[in-house]
Parts: sequence; C-alpha cells; structure tokens
Amino acid sequence: MWGVTLPGGGAVLSHPDRGRLFLLNHPAHLLWRALRVIDAARLTDVLVSRYGLPLEIAERDVSAIVSQWIDNGLAIFADGRHDNSSGRDMPASEPPAVGARGKISFYRFASLVVGLSADSSFHVAIAPLIAHLQIADAKPDMICVIGQSRADRRFLAVDGRVAVDDAEDNVVIGAFFQAVLERLHPGAQWRAFMHAAAVARNGVVAIFPAPAGNGKSTLSAYLVARGYQYFSDDVVPLLMEGDAVAPFPLPTSVKPGSASVLARHYLALNGGERSEPQYLVHDTSFSARPAQARALIFPRYLPGAPTRFEPLSVTDAMARLLSDRLYLGYPIEPAAVRGFADWLGRVRRYELIYSEIEEAERCVSQALTT
Repeated sequence: MWGVTLPGGGAVLSHPDRGRLFLLNHPAHLLWRALRVIDAARLTDVLVSRYGLPLEIAERDVSAIVSQWIDNGLAIFADGRHDNSSGRDMPASEPPAVGARGKISFYRFASLVVGLSADSSFHVAIAPLIAHLQIADAKPDMICVIGQSRADRRFLAVDGRVAVDDAEDNVVIGAFFQAVLERLHPGAQWRAFMHAAAVARNGVVAIFPAPAGNGKSTLSAYLVARGYQYFSDDVVPLLMEGDAVAPFPLPTSVKPGSASVLARHYLALNGGERSEPQYLVHDTSFSARPAQARALIFPRYLPGAPTRFEPLSVTDAMARLLSDRLYLGYPIEPAAVRGFADWLGRVRRYELIYSEIEEAERCVSQALTT
C-alpha cells in the first residue's frame, strides 16, 4: 500500500489490490500519518491538539474515519491482520484462459480495425458507444476479448495476452479504450482517462467530468452547435506530453430530458417524449490532432438555480474524479497518481452550477480565455 500527498494538502491512498484509490482530506491525512508513530487509541488527541475540537466531536470524527478505513480494507486494528504501515500487495490471481468467447464484432477507429468479443452483459454497456463504428467482417489489426474472471469482475485480453484481470467494469472499459488509443497513437504516454466530455476552442480544451445525469453531454453538444470543436463524450484521454487531450469522438449520449434543449440545433434528434437515450455522432476523426487542456469544469444542471462558477482546490477536484470513473492504468502506480495530481495543480479547476445553458457557455468561454 502507498500514498501520494496532494498539492495544497490531503492525500490519495492505494488499496492493497492496486486497482482502487481512496482520498484522504486534511484531517484524515493527519491521522493516517500519526498512526505510523502512535497507538490508535491516541488519535483523538491528535485532532483535539491540532484543531482545538471538543473531545466528543474529535471522538466522533476519529471513529467515522477509522471505520471507513476498516470497511475498505485499508487498516485493521482489532484482529492484528495489518495496520497502515504493513499492508502488502495482494497476490495476482491466475490469468484466465483466453480463447474463443463467442462471436467477434469488428469496429473501425480511423484506420484501425478492432475485433471485440465480450459477454452479452458487458457488450450491452459498451455497444451504444461504438455501434456507429461497426463494420462487416474484416481482418483486424488487434483482437480484444472481455470476459468474467469471477462474479462482477472481468478480464481484458489484447491479442492473446491478459492486460487486466479480476477488475471492475470501469477499469476494463478504460483498459480497452487505452489499448485502442495506444494503437492509434504509437509511442504516446497516457496520463489518465476520465469519465468526461471535452470540447475545444482556439486550440485549447475544456474538460467536463461528471457522473451521468449532471448535464455534461448536453453542455458539450450545445457548445459544439455554437462553434466549439468536439473532442469526446464519456471518455477523455489525457496525454503526458503537453498536457494534451487526444480526440476520442464517441457519440454524445442525449438523455430524454435534454433532447428538447438540443433538438433545434440537431435535426437528427427527436425532441418529443422519448424514454431512451439518443446518440449524436459528430464529424470528428479519431486521428485528429490533440490539443492542450486548459480548464477542468465540473458541471451540474439544476433547474431554477442561479449560475455559480467557482474555483476548486486540487483536493476537491480529486475527490470528485475518484467518486466517478478515473482510470490511471492497471495496476495503479504511485508515479501515475503523483503525475496526475501535479497536472491537476496546473489546470484551471471549477465547479459550474447552472440552469440557463447560455450562462454556462459564458462561463466556459471565460475559463478558456482569461
């Protein structure tokens, strides 16, 4: 187990499986460091002396923090299995057998032809994002196989070699898209893959990370209709070189409630009552030129809310990213987390709450130009 201190305070810890990350805010980070040199029974004294908290509040906070560590397998105090200074990497599982997993479907990403075989439940999750890229049987440049290694855990094999094993769906999705991007951009080094949308203007990119339903796809599609360049929806790949975003133009997923907002800009959309998402395919190539990331904006659409556009700390931005889908490679290495934290310190970070999409556009323009 390892940790990386964030610029401005707080830290990110790895789970012993090296596939998950946990954020420690300032008080939790203080307690984590104190636990290396004092007994757990004295942690309450640390909060009392550092922050001047009443004893009962300090006891409550320490109990909540320690309980979260135990629940997530980061530290165990009662049975002597391990504490935060003696955690070890879990042994790797046996690699799954890689063979025929059913029918292979073929997809064209620019000049790259990818053969993909996945079980039906996973294929349903990823198919809408790449359906417009599907082609008839072809000679593939690479073959990816996705299957279950155990309940709710999957593996990814690329050209017969296991790339990810015993991982959650979001990790497998990130690893699959990384494998595609590595073939599209030979020799490139990737800093991260974010669950986000991205658009560009005047050669710089705004990234909109947010869980489904917060309005990132609606905002990015609206901005494209207003003259911004489309880069991605759902997956935003960040290169190490130049802090640049590589275009990965998966279609925009338009939820039923957003169709009426965008229908006047996109004739392909049905703006009436629909119960299922609609998908917008944009005229952007997977081989288009990357552009520098200028702003990281966390949008949230709230009907009737006044516009709020405020800076975020690195710790707050990291907390929001870790609560959704952030892929930093597998297994996660300290250098990857440290490099991503440094990038967060360089990029402009904002929270955007809006109800009027025109006001949201004004805020995005401000973030990219000031």
